[in-house]
Order: sequence, then structure tokens, then C-alpha cells
Amino acid sequence: MSSFSDLVDAVWGGPAAQKISGAVPTDHVLDSGFAGRMFDRDQAYFTISISEMFLANARRLWQGISPLTVAAIDFQYAGQRQTAPFVVGKDLLASIQEYLKGDNVEYRNTKILGPCPYAGGNVALFIGLFQTPANSASTEFFSVLGDIAGAFDLTGLTGYLPVAKIVTGGLGKLLKLGETRLQIGSRDEFSGESGDSNRFREGFLVYVNCSPEELGTSLWVKDGTLLAGDTPDSATRLTRYDHCLARIAWNSERNDYTSLPFHAAWNKTRDFVWEDQAEKARAAFLELVQQVARSPDLTPRHRVALLSAYRVNFESETESFRATTAGMAPAGNTRAASTTASNGVGALQMEALTSRKAGFGKDVESALLNMAQQFPKLNAARAGNETLTDGVLSEQMKMIGTPAQDPQRLADALVTAAFQNAP
Repeated sequence: MSSFSDLVDAVWGGPAAQKISGAVPTDHVLDSGFAGRMFDRDQAYFTISISEMFLANARRLWQGISPLTVAAIDFQYAGQRQTAPFVVGKDLLASIQEYLKGDNVEYRNTKILGPCPYAGGNVALFIGLFQTPANSASTEFFSVLGDIAGAFDLTGLTGYLPVAKIVTGGLGKLLKLGETRLQIGSRDEFSGESGDSNRFREGFLVYVNCSPEELGTSLWVKDGTLLAGDTPDSATRLTRYDHCLARIAWNSERNDYTSLPFHAAWNKTRDFVWEDQAEKARAAFLELVQQVARSPDLTPRHRVALLSAYRVNFESETESFRATTAGMAPAGNTRAASTTASNGVGALQMEALTSRKAGFGKDVESALLNMAQQFPKLNAARAGNETLTDGVLSEQMKMIGTPAQDPQRLADALVTAAFQNAP
């Protein structure tokens, strides 16, 4: 049995009253432009966040009872099924309470996971709002587990996943304690199969601490807020019941490349270029190339586009260094790029020729020639930015497009050319 299943089994240890939970119908999302787009394998990124968590009687909750939100996502990542838990405890809610007046407490837009490439298969999501006695040992353990999870940036999961197994195990044990009670929660599983009515798509999931009969009306979403009413025009904000609103967002691309683990290799590369250490710069760049080609945090086409962007920026960095230090250091010593060509365009053209001779195929050669052709325009996109930013990389990737080359073959071609064309 999976760690996700173990955690859910711990949650559903006893009988629970029927409460409102499930996907908000697409036509009940009132935001302009909302389309409920489907996720196709390797074509988009998903982000899961808590749009709204509302506690209707917070004063009572803080009198000896602490709220706790637990979320867990089971999905395909890095070639296997993974479970990523997330914990929001009393410390976060208490820090928000001081900014609000009255009996109600809410918090908004807390990201649980993402952006993460959708790699196919089913996606299962559990979200639950619990209450547990304040100042108990279990409450303190929940805080520790929340701190552990919160210490990681969940945009890049590689570092967090080994720890996630520990967090999941700890949560499973704690949630079995009789003093911890589930108030609202549900497990939803979405299909990756085309034509399935429960297909994984962008949208909102709602959890309300009452039965459908108690509510007696329809639910709607607008601007990340849960509304209740018979019609969109008559609907008003729901404040009578505790509730949680989760959002699954669809993104065609991501814009946080510099926060991902491989970008550290770019920073090393740039430092070595400006220290005039050509061999170390080349080694660091080739390390970057392999990390990007294998990154589970990018779709395959974005791996190719980002490889191309980094390759162009490597030439750009080298040219900038040579221009800045003209007359101070021999140009040949700064040629970290792996060729003896006199400029970036020539270097990329030579790599294209080398890749063809080495048998990497027409598509890899075309990718390198495309880099050479677009080099002036791609270089201009970085004008005035000494540091390689997410904005620059995103703009360059849009210019490059998302070609269908195999990212690993392109990376291997760059490595081969680096050694064959080295001065």
C-alpha cells in the first residue's frame, strides 16, 4: 500500500458525517476567462493552492482547540509515484489572526505544490481541516512536521521527497490519535485518461463543514472566494460555516527557473568565466547541461528550450568578458565555450557541424543552427541584465519556441562538441 493510502486510511479511521466536498462545476466559476482546461501529459504544469480557508467561529477554536490543515498529493514525478504532504498548523493561523477582527479567521493563496509538470497518470489529492487540543504533545509534533515541510521550496521537489516520506509517516501516526478530529476533508482522484469524466483539469475543489441539506443552496467561486446563493447574481460570501477552497491551476510554462536546483550550476559557470578559468567554466556548464536535460521539474520541450537559452547565454557571457578585459587577457584563454570560433554565432555553427559528424541527427543539428541564427536577438533580450533572471530566460525561451528534440540527445551533443572543439 502506498504512503498516500496509509495517510488517508489514518484520516478515515472512524465514521464521519456527510459534508459538502468535491469539484466546483466549471459553469459555477464566475472568473472571466476561466476555461477548465484539461491536463495532457508533458504539455503543462499544475499548481495546487489553498485559495481560501475560513474558520467561522475562531474565538471558540482558540479556547483550548487548535486548527490544523493537512494536504497530501499523490502524482507521477521523476518516473515514479510520489506523495507530497503539506501541513498548516496553529502558528500560521495565529499570525494571520492578529490582522483580523471579530470571530472569523481566514487565510488565502497558500501554495501547496507547484508548478509541477504533469507527467501523466492519475493525480490524487487529500485536503482536511482538523481540530486538536491546544498545547498537547500532538499539537507540538504537528508544528514540528509543518516546520520540516515548510523548510523546502516545493517548486523543485527533488530535495523534499526523501523528507516527505518522514513527514507522511509522522502524520499518519498522529492522525490516528483519538484527540485529533477531522472537521472537513475529502480524497479526490483524477484520471489521466482522455474522455474520462473525472479527467485531471484546472478548477476548484470545495470543502464545507455542513451537509448539503443544511446549506440549502448552490456554491459559486469568484476571485478565489466561495459564494453561496441560488444564482450568480444573488450569491454572497459564505460565512456561516468553516470551509476550504482549493485551486488546481493550469500553466503552459513556468517562470521560476532560477529557483530550481540546476541554476546553481549556471552561477558557478558565470563565476568561472569572469575569473578567466576556462576549463572550470566549461566543466560547470556541462554539469548544468546534464542537470537541465534530466530535470523532472520541466516538461521535455522546455528542457530543450532552456538548454538552448543557457547555451546562448554562455556564449554571451564569454563575449562580454572578452570585451570587458580586451588587452588584459588573451582571448583564447577565455574561450570557455568549447570552440575556437571568434564569436557566439561561429561557435554554435561549429557545434552544429560537429553534432552532424558525430551522428546526433538532423533535429539536433537544426536546434544548434537555430541558436546560431537567433543569437543576436537572444543576446539582445538580455541587454542591461548582468544577472540571468527568470524574466530574461522566459523571454529567450519564447523566442526559441518548444521544439520536439530529445533533450538528452541535445545535451550529449553539446558535451561531445565541447570536447571535440576544445582549444
